[in-house]
Amino acid sequence: MSRFHSYFASGLLTLVGLTGCGAQTYDQRLADTAKYFEYRERLDGALELRTWQNNGIELRPPKGFTEVPGPAEGEPDQRQPAFLKKPLPGLIGAWQAELRVDVPNSETPTKPAWMLACSNHRLWLDRETNINIIPASFSADLADVLADNFGFKRNTAADPWKFSEERVPKGTPYVPYKSFDYIVLDETIDGLTYDIIVYRYSVKDIQLSLVVIAPQALDRREKLADKMFFVMEQLTMSGEIPKSQMKKAAASGGGI
Repeated sequence: MSRFHSYFASGLLTLVGLTGCGAQTYDQRLADTAKYFEYRERLDGALELRTWQNNGIELRPPKGFTEVPGPAEGEPDQRQPAFLKKPLPGLIGAWQAELRVDVPNSETPTKPAWMLACSNHRLWLDRETNINIIPASFSADLADVLADNFGFKRNTAADPWKFSEERVPKGTPYVPYKSFDYIVLDETIDGLTYDIIVYRYSVKDIQLSLVVIAPQALDRREKLADKMFFVMEQLTMSGEIPKSQMKKAAASGGGI
């Protein structure tokens, strides 16, 4: 349990033990404490305990998703699944899992699923040497690459993709509220229908997309959609624009 959550829980228990509280207040605080620990149990049951960090982004992947390591220097990047022929722009993290499926007459009880994290951090760095690069176009560029990979129609002003807006957390807010949007698409991969879900979140000029590719016929115990809402709820991201070491040195007045 993190220092924040330990402190929060300790504070709740201390409040419960204060003398002079009426019975009603005592019962309410006891109920609040029980609710918090119930929430923590659901949260830790949905997400991996270890927090992943990159470029000011912190997230906990869904339970069962293992990080795919990035390439060694000079090696090709093999983090995205092989059926994606065009590389996803701004890929900064990838995870894979074997999820239980409910597919009649299937010889395999599980199928692979992926979560891919992409952001516009690299575009901001590249813009330092090429002012024609537009980091704000990242989300649109990613949608185009996904459309080309899966054979979808591209997201255009005339025929836009229909994203749904969400706000988390639901219920008692143990973390700050945040808004994001997402869209669910589908495609047949290796004879099985997969959902391709794009979750988009931004802070100031920084854009992040989580692309989830998962079998549509998931076993009801998997509850991946619920896990992803917990991912988005716990996600934190800095809106700070990255700078190269050279630009940081110039800004600080340093030199060679």
